[in-house]
Amino acid sequence: TVPTTEPPAYTNPELAEEVLGREPPEPTPPPEDTAGDALETTTVIEGEGEGAQAGDIVTVHYVGVLSDGTTFDESWSRGEPFQVPLGQGAVIPGWDEGLIGATIGERRHLLIGADNAYGEADQGAIPPNSPPAFDGDVLDIPPGGRRRAGGTPVAGVRRAGAAGAAPGR
Repeated sequence: TVPTTEPPAYTNPELAEEVLGREPPEPTPPPEDTAGDALETTTVIEGEGEGAQAGDIVTVHYVGVLSDGTTFDESWSRGEPFQVPLGQGAVIPGWDEGLIGATIGERRHLLIGADNAYGEADQGAIPPNSPPAFDGDVLDIPPGGRRRAGGTPVAGVRRAGAAGAAPGR
């Protein structure tokens, strides 16, 4: 017998399905001279419902780019959305703070200075002191911060410097 897996249980299944049906975003690269402490958020596509807050676990599909336009990581081709506990220091500060207020279905552009990203550390695909930009599509924000099956588990988050450099610390 072939085991079957049930589809993930999203808070808003119709909206999550719409997000999953989108084409991956093409983020605008950050300017090379982005201030180290920069953090700018822009809503590209409006979402619905309550905004994410510190303590929530947000499920996001994302694309990250450097100033030269190089994509250094993205979750779309892997088919594995990224789960992030906000305000817990589990990811770079630009994500921890930049996703606060995001809503389900929203596509949010994050322009992040190097100090709010990977700093002076050499992250392989990300040179030291490089400002990244991300476009992230929010698939879910479960009530009460519970984890949703089907995303990269928080405990299994790939740390920066792993193959690709997820927004982990």
